[in-house]
Amino acid sequence: ADLVGLKILAKAGYDPKIAVEVWEMMAALEEEIKEIENEETKDGTAKIESSAVIAARKSVATGEEEENQKGVELGAFLDSLVNSWFGSTHPPSLERIEYMRENMDEAILLYNEAIKLNGSPK
Repeated sequence: ADLVGLKILAKAGYDPKIAVEVWEMMAALEEEIKEIENEETKDGTAKIESSAVIAARKSVATGEEEENQKGVELGAFLDSLVNSWFGSTHPPSLERIEYMRENMDEAILLYNEAIKLNGSPK
């Protein structure tokens, strides 16, 4: 799937090297989540909240409750996505990054062809 994604990006005229940057950010996020999961609160329950949820909670505490409820819901959704679905069904990010790097030459060729034919995406 990662190779197909790289090819789709490249053929659409988007620099496939950006995919590696995205996955480097995902790897950093995975590490942050692992660190948070390893910490425990005083009562023994795991502290699993992303910075997005924490920021949303702070803004709710300032009285902007209705306006920021969507932010809290989005943060909770992203936490759920990363913690359950995403992490459990995909290979670790570092493996994906390495795989993409190994196949980048082919994607760059496709990217260069797309740019020659169509120009940069608008």
